[in-house]
This record gives sequence, structure tokens and C-alpha cells, in this order.
Amino acid sequence: MISESGLYRTRRKDIGHVHDPQAIKKDQPEDSEESQESSRIICLSCKHPITHGDSALSVMGSHQHTQCNPAGIFFQFSCYNQASGCLVTGEATAEFSWFPGYFWQFACCSDCGTHLGWFFSGGKPNFFGLLNNKLTSQ
Repeated sequence: MISESGLYRTRRKDIGHVHDPQAIKKDQPEDSEESQESSRIICLSCKHPITHGDSALSVMGSHQHTQCNPAGIFFQFSCYNQASGCLVTGEATAEFSWFPGYFWQFACCSDCGTHLGWFFSGGKPNFFGLLNNKLTSQ
């Protein structure tokens, strides 16, 4: 199910505890690799610059990931090695980390405070996992 804000929220009870990450489709068509690398990535809520396409990073073999939190909500996010427009908040924790050996903290827009994803640290490399539906490119 896609909410009005575009957030992918699929609860486990809705899908019988079986999930095919490929079944969740992106809202927007994929850009060419060249335009993605040269694009500025901004907060969808306030248009504040967050990162840049050339900061895209592959983690565990992929730039984009789909993961489920303990409440059964699925998230699609992309990995970046830097996000100067993010404010990292909260205490770092390894609890329910999607990446073995990593701690996570919340990453919010430093301008409007919107939750944009997570900062993962403690492994190599440290990186941001930013929600695809909370960002747009310019």
C-alpha cells in the first residue's frame, strides 16, 4: 500500500509474512546513471540540499535496499557516503540494524527536521541510508 505521502508502508499481516522486495515499485522512473551522478539530491519537503548523486555508494552489493523494521513496515532507501544536509540524531544502536556490524542513528533534514533515513556507523565505510520517497533530484 502506498500512502498519500508516497511512503511504502506494507505490514506483514497484509502480505502473509512473505515479502518479495521486487514487488515494491518505485514512484519515479530510474534516471540514467550519468544524470543521477551529476544531480543534486534535495529534501522533498523543503527543497534543502541533502547530498549529491556522485556520493552514491554500494553497500553489500547494492546502492538501493528494501528493508523491514520490527513493526513490519518496509522502507526503500539508497546509500550515500556523505549527506551534508542531514542532521544525525539519537544514540547509536546496533539493535535491529539491517547491516551486520553497523550501528544506526536517525538522519533528518537539517533545515526542516523531516526524517530522511539513517546514518550507519561502526563498519567500513560509514554511510547514510536515505529514503527514496523523501528525496528528489534537481
